Amino acid sequence: MSNVNFKDYLNGQLQEPEFREAFNNETAKLESAIAISNLRKDAGLSQRESATFF
Repeated sequence: MSNVNFKDYLNGQLQEPEFREAFNNETAKLESAIAISNLRKDAGLSQRESATFF
């Protein structure tokens, strides 16, 4: 079995429209979660405290 470079594999998968759409949707969700986490930390709120806002 040969080694496969992940970036090469991902680029191949992204050629498939259905995979690309799902990948982009999940990427958007992850970026949103990271942004919310950063905002929470910048505001000095705990996860419990920020849960009352969302």
